[in-house]
Amino acid sequence: MELSETKSKIIETAIKLYHQNGINNVSIEEIALASEISKGNFTYHYATKSELIDAILSSYCFELISVFDNIDSNAIDLKYYKFVIDSICELQKKYEFLLYNIFQILQESKRGNDIFNNTIKKLYPFGFKILNELNKAGDIRSCDSKEEMKSLIDQYVILTNYGIHMFSSDQNPLEMHQQTMASIITPYLTKEGDKKYKNFYC
Repeated sequence: MELSETKSKIIETAIKLYHQNGINNVSIEEIALASEISKGNFTYHYATKSELIDAILSSYCFELISVFDNIDSNAIDLKYYKFVIDSICELQKKYEFLLYNIFQILQESKRGNDIFNNTIKKLYPFGFKILNELNKAGDIRSCDSKEEMKSLIDQYVILTNYGIHMFSSDQNPLEMHQQTMASIITPYLTKEGDKKYKNFYC
């Protein structure tokens, strides 16, 4: 995702401030000051706070899809599965403030809603590919139907995008979320797959 130097600086600064203080506790003026640009220059790039939030959401979605870019079928195994889960959770840690407020953001922004929903649609082919390759490798059993596999992927998609919000009341929401995401696959593991899985997660 190509952004101008100024836009990138604004987004990086906003992410840092929102992460520290929460979306509702940081003003445009504070972001402009921390970015070392004038308010006029700020509003030239992002006229409203809503536009900035949409841009941050777009950045999150771009980075999320980038986790799956250039998947090599020959490299997909449970080690790669762990890499994907860990990468997603690191990304969610970076954008934790965004995901805590995701329902409010999607309700208030049609553009943000469109960006988010288009990203969700892109996740399914990646999910099918990873699960199919794990099955070919003998690490997981076959799903009984395409609908069952889609249901399995649904769980990952829901946790990827809404898990932080779902576990927000937990003492360690990110840790709980990561463990839950990783364990979705356990009912499908073969004996050999279970041994490999336990090497990574136990």
